[in-house]
Amino acid sequence: MLGKQIRNLRKERQLTLKELADLTDLSVGYLSQLERDQVEPSLSSIRKIAASLDVPPYIFMDFEKSSALTLRREEQLVLKKPISAMEYTVLTPLPSKDYVPGSLVLGYTLDPGEEDFESLIVHNNEEIVLVLEGELTVHLSSETIVLREGDTTVLQKNTPHRFSNDGEVKMRAVSIMTPPIWSLQNL
Repeated sequence: MLGKQIRNLRKERQLTLKELADLTDLSVGYLSQLERDQVEPSLSSIRKIAASLDVPPYIFMDFEKSSALTLRREEQLVLKKPISAMEYTVLTPLPSKDYVPGSLVLGYTLDPGEEDFESLIVHNNEEIVLVLEGELTVHLSSETIVLREGDTTVLQKNTPHRFSNDGEVKMRAVSIMTPPIWSLQNL
């Protein structure tokens, strides 16, 4: 199943096995075996493949996928990247064979004085941001927006941005991304 998923993503991106091998520093033979489910990949290999295919590594993890539309708090996926101080919670059910959400809803927290990324990021979807607690500074190319509890803003597609918490308390917010970006490598 994992091999078929990797092969489908590789083909969607119009990459040959050789091109994927070059991008990941993995051998063509290894990737071929992986796509045919003849070998189990290491976590390091999964990360390399995910980065090269522009998808988050968690989509390759063997979760018990469900078609449930209700997620209890203990079922929500929590993500933390080493390069970001932001902690994300995926509030939308993950795609399954029975259901693919039309939007991605992320909850996130950021401690005072922290930022999500050092430089501006861009993604090809609209993002609606709602601050639940604290203060969030949205840095855009041309302006800075300070959002406080209850404030919202819309980031249009391909708008370079980054977030920081310049306040004195932990910030909690929710973003709704449409269309969903299951391939968001920034998570």
